[in-house]
Amino acid sequence: MGVRAGDETLLGLPADRLAYWTRIVGSTTPTTTLGPAQTAFVWLDVAINPDRAVPQQLTHAVAITVPRPMPPLFPGAMTEEIAPVAVQTR
Repeated sequence: MGVRAGDETLLGLPADRLAYWTRIVGSTTPTTTLGPAQTAFVWLDVAINPDRAVPQQLTHAVAITVPRPMPPLFPGAMTEEIAPVAVQTR
């Protein structure tokens, strides 16, 4: 899991650190494994250096592995850029 502003990665979490922040909907158990049709939430706090301008938009990169790949539709590993979000600076 990574959070990016343009080409710069502001936060990167490998799987062993990601589990702490990830919960399947309806569960309180940390995980990095989702079953078919499951939804999970990942809570992220992204901190930036005080001398850097606050980015206007963030994008999330999610890397996954598929236990039973079905190329070309589902390769064994892939990274998807998801959830672009405008940053609010209230």
